[in-house]
Amino acid sequence: MDKVNKKASLQPLHFNDIIDTENLDMGSSFADLSYDDMYARASILNCSNKSLNDISSFNNRSLIYVAFGGFENVERLVGHLDSELLFRKVIKIIKDFLGEKAKTYNTMIGHGLIFTLPQLNDYLLKKKLIHIVSFFSDPICLNKETHSISARIGVYKATEKVVSFKEALRNARFALPKDDGHISFYSNNVEDHDQIRLFLQDKLEYAIDNNEFNLLYQGVHNAQSGNLIGVEALLRWRDFLDDDINPQEFMPVANRSARIVEINLYVIRKTLSDFKSWLNKDIASDSFKVWINVSIHQLKMGFVSQLIRELEYFNLNPRNFLIEIQESSLINNFESCMDDLIRLSSLDIGLTIDSFGSDLGCLKLINDGYCQYIKIDREFVSDVNSDKLKENFVKCLVKLANNTNVGVIAVGVENQSQKDALFHCGCDLAQGYFYSKPVESEKIGLLASGV
Repeated sequence: MDKVNKKASLQPLHFNDIIDTENLDMGSSFADLSYDDMYARASILNCSNKSLNDISSFNNRSLIYVAFGGFENVERLVGHLDSELLFRKVIKIIKDFLGEKAKTYNTMIGHGLIFTLPQLNDYLLKKKLIHIVSFFSDPICLNKETHSISARIGVYKATEKVVSFKEALRNARFALPKDDGHISFYSNNVEDHDQIRLFLQDKLEYAIDNNEFNLLYQGVHNAQSGNLIGVEALLRWRDFLDDDINPQEFMPVANRSARIVEINLYVIRKTLSDFKSWLNKDIASDSFKVWINVSIHQLKMGFVSQLIRELEYFNLNPRNFLIEIQESSLINNFESCMDDLIRLSSLDIGLTIDSFGSDLGCLKLINDGYCQYIKIDREFVSDVNSDKLKENFVKCLVKLANNTNVGVIAVGVENQSQKDALFHCGCDLAQGYFYSKPVESEKIGLLASGV
C-alpha cells in the first residue's frame, strides 16, 4: 500500500490509535520498524501496558489536536530515526508552549499530536495556540539541517458536560481547519465565517503583541507634472505565515476590539516619525501633506486626542496632516463625530472625504468649511476617459469643489488616458499606480525625486 493510502486508512480515530508519549519509549526499540509495524507495535504496547481509565471521560478540560504536514518529506530526506528525533523535539517544543500541566498523546508518529489541558480562559489558551502555529511558520533545525513542518490546530473545550475522550477527540479533529497556520474551535453553533472571524481576531491580538504591522505610503501627485505633493499612509499587515492580510478584512475586526487604540497609536507615531525624518533629510517641505486613514470607530476611540498629543511630542505643524474618512461613514455618523471635526478644524488638521461622489451626503461639511479635500471615487475615475456621463460628473464635482475652496484628488489613476481625461476635467491632484505604488518610508526620497 502506498503512503497516501496508508495515511487515508489511518484517518479514523480509535482508542488503540492513542499513544501516551509520556509512558512510552519512542527510542531505538522502534527505530528499525516500518511505519505500519511501528504503529501497530506502539498501539499494542499502549493497550497492554497502560489502563485507559484516566481518559475514559473528559470534562473541564481542553483537548487540542495538532495536525502536521511535512514529516513524510523529512523521513524521505533524512530517514526514519532522524524523523522520529525531530518529532520528539516537536513534542517538547509544543509542551513548552502549553506548560507543564499539558498531557501529551499522539495518533500517528509524525502526523498528529493530542494535548489535554486543564481549562484555561479563552485569551490565555488562544495566545498559547497562536504561538504554536506561528513557531511552525519558520523551519526547525535538527543536526544542523533545517526542516519545514506546518501545523494546524483543532480545539474542543469541555465544560460541565462529561463526554467520552473519544467524543472529545472526534470533536477536536472535526474542528481542524483546512489551512496550515490556522486554529479553529469546535462548536455546534458557530458557522464557518464566524470561525474565520474569531481566528482573525485572535491573530490580530498576536500581530499587535509581535509588531507585525507596517505602514506603506502612496504618493499624491500633481496630475500634470507628476510632482509629489504629499503621501497617504496605508496600514499593512503581514502575518507570521508571510501572508498579506487585506485591511478590508482585518479593520472591521480591529474596529470591534478595544485594542484599536494601540493600532491608532502605532499608525500615528510611525507616520509622524517618518514625516520628521523626511523633513530632516529635506525630502519633505513645509507644504508637504500627509493623509491618515481613519474609521469612525477609531475616532470614537480617541484618535483625535492621540494625534494632538503626538503632534506636540514630535513638535510638528498640524497643517501638514489630514485625516481621511469614507464618505458613507461620515454620513451615517454625522452627529456623533462633529465634536472631533470641530477640534480638527480649530487646530488646522485637515479633513479629506474619501470615495466622494458615491453618496453625496457630505455637502454640508463642505459648505461649512470643515473639509479641505475630497477624493473622487475610483468608480468614476476608471471610466472617465471613455464614459461621457462619468466625465461630466467628475467635472461637476471639480466645479463644486473649486467654488468652495476644496481640493480634489482623483484616486486609482492607472494609465495616461485616465490622467489626461482627469486633467481635462480640471482635476489637479491624483494618486494611483500610474504615478506610484505604495512604498516603504525609506523610498519616499526616490518618489520625491521622480526616480
